[in-house]
Amino acid sequence: MMFINDPQSKSVITVIFLLFIQFSCSNLETEEEPIIAVDSPESVTHPMDALTGGEMQTLLSVLEKEGHLDENTRFPLINLKEPPKSKVLSWANGAPFGRSAFAMIKQGKQVFEAVVDLQKEEMISWNEKEGVQTTFLMEEMDFATNICKENKDWQEAIKKRGYTSFDDISGQPLSPGYYNIPEEEGLRLIKAAFMDHGGAKNHIFGKPIEGLYAIVDIENKTVLKIIDTGVIPVNTENHDYDEGSVSGKRQQMHAVRNTAPTTNIKRDGNVYSWDLWKFHFRIDSRLGPILSLAKFDDRSVVYQMSISEMQVPYQDPDIGWFYRTFMDVGEYGFGSLATPLLLGKDVPEDAILQDAILPNDRGEATVLSNVAAIFERNTGKPLWRHYEGMNQTQESRPAVELVLRMIPTIGNYDYMVDFIFTQNGNIKVEVGATGIDAVKGVKAQSMDDEGAEEETQYGELIAKGLVGTYHDHFLSFRVDVDIDGSKNSFQRDKLVKTKFPDNVPRLSGWKVEPETKQSEGPVEKVMGQDEFWRIVNPNQKNYLGNNTSYHLRPGMSHLSLLDPEDYPQKRAAFAARHLWVTTYNPDENYAAGMYPNASKGGDGLPNFISDNQSIVNEDIVLWYTMGFHHLTISEDWPILSTMLYSFTLRPFNFFDRNPALDVKAEFKE
Repeated sequence: MMFINDPQSKSVITVIFLLFIQFSCSNLETEEEPIIAVDSPESVTHPMDALTGGEMQTLLSVLEKEGHLDENTRFPLINLKEPPKSKVLSWANGAPFGRSAFAMIKQGKQVFEAVVDLQKEEMISWNEKEGVQTTFLMEEMDFATNICKENKDWQEAIKKRGYTSFDDISGQPLSPGYYNIPEEEGLRLIKAAFMDHGGAKNHIFGKPIEGLYAIVDIENKTVLKIIDTGVIPVNTENHDYDEGSVSGKRQQMHAVRNTAPTTNIKRDGNVYSWDLWKFHFRIDSRLGPILSLAKFDDRSVVYQMSISEMQVPYQDPDIGWFYRTFMDVGEYGFGSLATPLLLGKDVPEDAILQDAILPNDRGEATVLSNVAAIFERNTGKPLWRHYEGMNQTQESRPAVELVLRMIPTIGNYDYMVDFIFTQNGNIKVEVGATGIDAVKGVKAQSMDDEGAEEETQYGELIAKGLVGTYHDHFLSFRVDVDIDGSKNSFQRDKLVKTKFPDNVPRLSGWKVEPETKQSEGPVEKVMGQDEFWRIVNPNQKNYLGNNTSYHLRPGMSHLSLLDPEDYPQKRAAFAARHLWVTTYNPDENYAAGMYPNASKGGDGLPNFISDNQSIVNEDIVLWYTMGFHHLTISEDWPILSTMLYSFTLRPFNFFDRNPALDVKAEFKE
């Protein structure tokens, strides 16, 4: 979800920050300048580097030369058009390479896609896309709030709630989803909810003006409908973070730090090296952090990994809530909502901070400062150890990790996204959800009040007059695996119960029955069936003759409980399965398709697998669903403690023995 305040005469880059962090950060104490900061990435030294400001300007110049640029031209998306995978893999450091840009362009009601050769400064393609809705523009969301305040029906409704001034009222411009509603068909809509931010210090979501909503037709610049279901008293409590002590007994702690006197991280442009790992990293306005070309000891593991899409469906059938099934990556963008990281708080004090250069609505380059961080940490756990009682010996090695982190803030939620590299060859992906629960205003002040049970059918009473509505988070991660090369297969090692021979006193055990998945599609895991998922290279073996592979080890992950024919489920079909496997296609990057906003469904993964291609000894891509149901609780309020979810890629016969054997017992000073 997203938040818009009253219009202000600021540049677009300023608006980008204001929309999502203005009220949550504007009253925080001023932070000191970062100890370590990296200059904005304006040079290109690698074919996978993000677009520079100069390259964005070249794109605009080419479009203008071709007659495709005017005052009404807007850019919901501009990003790197990656070179063919074969060219990237064969490229040698220092060799020349081509550069192209992709642009999604909105001109009035028309949508176009363009690809531009940045070196030749020539248009490669220009195509119209009919019947789609792009990612929302910042100016559209700002407009939606302002036009509501000018509407007489809205003004009457707000006056019924005791307001004589609109200055302290803010709007939440929310994506409408798709529900086959005839009067909404084909329109570019925003559905707005409202809140009272008066007196807010660092918390603006605690005073929803419940029962008042607006449907705004963005392109025709009209309020389609004002919905007023009745007055619910607006919460009057103070929800500021620093005034909510539970016991009043907590004392300020002495510092607990995790710093290194000398960093082990090496950087060459946007290529990082640490221990035996080497990888490329860039920031995309839609996907956020993109990890590419990850190698361990110069052996390929992952060609590319990123979040592909995220759906957050709320579970209340109320007219002001049923449509809230946000596709946060495709409708709003993870990278463009990345927020500054604070040293010593969001990341360790000696973390290396990195800026992002991203386009605004007009295609102009803007700098988001300190929105990515890379750092190493001692976990305080052993990487491996053994105490031998027979001869009283002990060996132990410290577990040190490298972490790459971004934290996009999407309205009330902050999502910490970590790529974690370990010295034994693991890549762990961890997402931490924090921020604030989306709350619904109700009359009940306590569960003992009359009507409280009915008001909490679809959420928990987490503060007086506030219900935290139940909801889900489903993140689809696109993982282009290259285990010892691009030709891989997907294998399911099923653990099958077996009966022991009659001459053995024990009755049963289990054995492994491998099964190679033959064609594209979801992995249909049988409930209660234990199995290991492996990406196997059938062309490479370790010294014992085992095919080299990596194990995809899922974390705790829930699946969608919605009806398969329900519109939100059809829009986010990925959420119905833990894992999908497809063949590599450079144009297949988004699990719910290129245009999930107001999509009718069927795009993305259902379309990708429709040709049922073979995935045996092919270049394959995994699409892993990280899902969690959020049952809201009192402890979520007024700020949600970070909840962590993860999955891991782990070597499985990839090495001849433990790759961390040579980790030293002591650190070099």
